[in-house]
Amino acid sequence: MVRNFIQLFVLIVKLLLFAYGLGCILYIIGNFEFSYKEPEDELPNWLTEFEVYEVSNAKGVYLVTYYALTTLTTVGFGDFYPTTNLERLVMCVVFVGGVSVYSVF
Repeated sequence: MVRNFIQLFVLIVKLLLFAYGLGCILYIIGNFEFSYKEPEDELPNWLTEFEVYEVSNAKGVYLVTYYALTTLTTVGFGDFYPTTNLERLVMCVVFVGGVSVYSVF
């Protein structure tokens, strides 16, 4: 019985670490697009659209992990969403990866 709880705990920790890593990748992509954006380009990415780049690092960690978890679990509340083509492409890969992970387990 205790062994099952430990296995469940380890699985949850792995999922959270995976979501954090995915969130960091999404944040890096957003920063990359933000730093190379032309000044006259009005199309925002998800960091500028939702003003994530203005928050502290601690709150940013929670936001990107939340964004990744809602995407991976296919809940997708709609409060964060991809706004550029590169972000949409990455999210398509994440969707397929999330569905694949859940279908295996």
